[in-house]
Amino acid sequence: MINLTRVSMLLLLGGSIALAEKAEAQPSADAANQWIKIDQGKTGARSGSVLVHAADLKQMLLVGTAKGAPFVQAFDPLAKTWSEFSAALPTKNGISPYYQTAYDPGTKTVYCLSGGPVLYAFNTADKMWKTFPSTPELDGLSWYALSCDTAGKRLVVVGSDKKADNLGWMRTVVFDIPSGKWQRLDVTDNRVVKEHQELVTAKEAMIDLIGHIRSVWYRDPKGIGSNTELAALGARCAALKKLPRMDKFAADIDGLAGSLDTKNTLDALKAARVLQRQFEEVAEAQYPVPCSRRNSPLVYDSKSKVFVLFGGDHEDYLMNDTWVLDLETKGWRRAKPGLSPSPRAGHALVELPGCGKVALYEGYIQSNNTDYAATPYRPLDPLQLWLYDTAAERWDLAGNWPLPGKGEPAGPTPVGHFEGYARERFSPELR
Repeated sequence: MINLTRVSMLLLLGGSIALAEKAEAQPSADAANQWIKIDQGKTGARSGSVLVHAADLKQMLLVGTAKGAPFVQAFDPLAKTWSEFSAALPTKNGISPYYQTAYDPGTKTVYCLSGGPVLYAFNTADKMWKTFPSTPELDGLSWYALSCDTAGKRLVVVGSDKKADNLGWMRTVVFDIPSGKWQRLDVTDNRVVKEHQELVTAKEAMIDLIGHIRSVWYRDPKGIGSNTELAALGARCAALKKLPRMDKFAADIDGLAGSLDTKNTLDALKAARVLQRQFEEVAEAQYPVPCSRRNSPLVYDSKSKVFVLFGGDHEDYLMNDTWVLDLETKGWRRAKPGLSPSPRAGHALVELPGCGKVALYEGYIQSNNTDYAATPYRPLDPLQLWLYDTAAERWDLAGNWPLPGKGEPAGPTPVGHFEGYARERFSPELR
């Protein structure tokens, strides 16, 4: 059984949930799998902060900027009390740690990024910050996630590569703590890279074709388009069919072109959108590394000595894939569990060393609200706690809790309270 202790701090982490194992967090006889409210509003209003579990210190460290509060505060799970840990700032205006924070017990140091190529380190012994020089290995990345291999004394950073020649892959960068050196883990198999480049080229051509079909359909009051426009679209279909790796889609492209020949432009548009998704699924299945995403944490599983990544926001859909990174082989592999949590992003992902599993809590899902200025995401309901066994490649649902309704007694509230859909600062999970 896992005992769930709720640390509810109003406006602090958007009602963030701290997951701690009963044996580590408290010796009391709290009922298993029940939420316990500890406190509220004692740490100052903040955004983009993160709770870091420092087991060797027997504390949880809250790191992040808050008005009228120290930058680092400490929480004692046994005494259930907060204390000031350090008011020192890594920069004049502080930083936003969120998923970019990891703790190394060997050096007793908290490491943080802040949406850029500069690494900050907070030593919990002397309570001083150190700023490392900007590193080119992190240039061009966005939506960083950071985790620490506590045995190998290495930090791992993953992020979405937004360069012009982007393949849609996440970049993986390793920081060796003792030497202070960075190293990229790039895909070195030229055949794999070439095949994926061909798929990306075809997908981009498909997106371009969809845009032209939609434009022709939209501009014509009859929703058909002129003969000249339809002929041009047919030529684009023929060119798409000739691209490498398009042989398995030849019949689908011919069907799309046939709809254009018979002036069924809307049917062609629908078929093109279906085909685009098929392209993406084929490309994703071929990925040697996770595809680019945001709001997806990375966690180190000390039992299996690997890193685990789940789901995330692809920005046009949510994902629920599971990936494992082994630094000894310097490679990623896609796990194939028989059952997985539903697609989501903005979730908590933490190691539970006592039971040797990884816990996934909550997250957001896309909203179908089409009202003007409606928020395009909403919390998962019911809230869920999943456990992942890395060695067995198995997800199990440990529990779920409905969101508290208006007037109902307060229950566990969602993590991942975002300040706008496209913002990087949000209320993340315990690390």
